[in-house]
Amino acid sequence: MMVEAFCPGHITCFFRSCRRSGDLLRSGSVGAGLCVDKGALAQVREGDEDRLTIVYRGREQEAPVTRRALQRMGLNALKVDITHQLPLGQGMGMSASGTLAACLAAAELKGLSREDAFKAAHCAEIEAGGGLGDVSGLTGHGQSTRIRPGLPPIGEVSSQDWVMELSMVFVGGPLSTAEILQDQNIMQEIDECGQRALDRYLAEPSVDALFRISNSFSHRCGLESGDLKEAMRVVSPFARCGMAMLGNAIFMAGDLDRAEKELGLPTTRVRLDHRGPRVTRIG
Repeated sequence: MMVEAFCPGHITCFFRSCRRSGDLLRSGSVGAGLCVDKGALAQVREGDEDRLTIVYRGREQEAPVTRRALQRMGLNALKVDITHQLPLGQGMGMSASGTLAACLAAAELKGLSREDAFKAAHCAEIEAGGGLGDVSGLTGHGQSTRIRPGLPPIGEVSSQDWVMELSMVFVGGPLSTAEILQDQNIMQEIDECGQRALDRYLAEPSVDALFRISNSFSHRCGLESGDLKEAMRVVSPFARCGMAMLGNAIFMAGDLDRAEKELGLPTTRVRLDHRGPRVTRIG
């Protein structure tokens, strides 16, 4: 018996961190993001003996966030194979997506609940410091806004049923989210700008506002590299764009063919996802 789970990617547009000591389910972030139809696929089957084997990119990996999440569920004798459809470390939420997909598949295989899987993935993400809100964001669909921190129902997430095609443009190598989240000076600026951004967006939740506020957030926080700023300048006559948090990547919507041609950089097309994580039993 094998179980397969798919979890969408989650692009964070702006955020504010919310850490509560000793209470992982109330920790996380608030902010706005986009759930997209490329993400992570996990295949899980029974393992040999008491050993948890996690494979991606064709090789066995330590995968600390995924391993921690599965162990939180009391699971060890499993074989897990994860495929990421978008790059890691580029603000696509791939760590959370892969971990949640693995937990959902493992829960189905072992007769545990979907709630168990979400809790384990969320807590492991917070503990490891590799992300703060992607699992919560994935409880929504389309455009997902984290209004109250933590995993729902403790946290609060709202969704917009927008239909949108996006192009993801990667202008540099991956960033270490954990390093940025642990830098107190950077995080102080991010948290101040992130709360203002969320307040402005909730007052006018529209496509135009999302891109405009996202741009203001990344600029004020000083997160944009020189290459990223240049890419945004080049595409701005043809498409609205923003920086994916936290990565050397932009997301854009508009005349994508023209914008991609002008840039001449590697791109990936995605659409907003409205189905959410899904699980399939195989065999």
